Amino acid sequence: MTGKLGYNIETINGTKLFVAYSPVKLNFVTWVILFMYPFY
Repeated sequence: MTGKLGYNIETINGTKLFVAYSPVKLNFVTWVILFMYPFY
């Protein structure tokens, strides 16, 4: 994650997941929001 919006397909514990991520700046701190959903 390089501070940009994006998505990827990851395998975690043998399950394929669609992972979307987005940076969110609050004051002087950058956080990441992750959305993970099973990918069939």
